[in-house]
Amino acid sequence: MGKSLKSAQAILDCLRKTHWELFAAVGQIQDERRPNAEQLLRDVVRWLETDEHALAGGLVDKLTEAERRAIKLLTPPQPVSPVAVPQLDRTPVVVPEPVVPGPVVVPPPTDKSTSSSSTADPSPPVKLGWKQVGTETRQRLEHGEALQEARRLVQQLEKNPRLRLTIQWTLEEESP
Repeated sequence: MGKSLKSAQAILDCLRKTHWELFAAVGQIQDERRPNAEQLLRDVVRWLETDEHALAGGLVDKLTEAERRAIKLLTPPQPVSPVAVPQLDRTPVVVPEPVVPGPVVVPPPTDKSTSSSSTADPSPPVKLGWKQVGTETRQRLEHGEALQEARRLVQQLEKNPRLRLTIQWTLEEESP
């Protein structure tokens, strides 16, 4: 009985000291961290509903762990590269074109036998390099949508053999 009262006091102290505002803020997350935020909130609810003695480490340890996870989720991620802001809907997101160095201008070959006072070759300089002709970001496509998008890209590549495709992809699985 004495152990139960002592344990109850520790739990009450923990409940008073827990930073519940962290979990309220986690509940507001609407970006790619949303599945992890929802899992954290489900864990906290489950731990609060579970008998303290049935929890490995006890409720105090679980809530301390939950606070650490909440802080990690609420810490802004470091930007990796200038990409589109993820959206929850599946509408295309227009991404601003990245800054690409201008084309390389190669002057026509010079004939060393001519003097420097001769007139320049009237042919225009040759421009080398790649010009971006399209970009699009799609988020969380389902199987059929992904196939449709892939077919659309293949058709564009077949129409214009000078086109090249640069791919960066992420495969995600929805949390249970």
